[in-house]
Amino acid sequence: MVVDPGQAQPVLDSLQASGGSLAAILVTHHHHDHVDGIPELVARWPSARIIGPADCAAKGVREAVDHGDVVEIPEAGLSLQVMATPGHTQDHLSYFCPHCPSIRTRRCFVATHCFWQVVAASSTARWSSISIRWAG
Repeated sequence: MVVDPGQAQPVLDSLQASGGSLAAILVTHHHHDHVDGIPELVARWPSARIIGPADCAAKGVREAVDHGDVVEIPEAGLSLQVMATPGHTQDHLSYFCPHCPSIRTRRCFVATHCFWQVVAASSTARWSSISIRWAG
């Protein structure tokens, strides 16, 4: 599983070195530095699940998820809670694994980063994103 593959090559290199394959791609939002690697990865692993915001269908997302959904990645033994965390973008999602709290998205978890890197969200959305308490 990979989150936000802005480039395919680092993922390809890592999976080749480990002898692994790609079961799923999690997408947090639509910015190119989070999705540009998807086409090349899908060309190599056409059956990989591509999971993310509905607004990212044009970027390759095949399974749209939203706040409150649970994503099961059986190949990795993960059950991830989906949380809408608008702040950096309106469509931003975060994925939380209650049993492995070190797995989080790059944005909207550290309050100062989320607050200052706002692109398309209101101050209310920013505050909501940085005020989230993880369930679980």
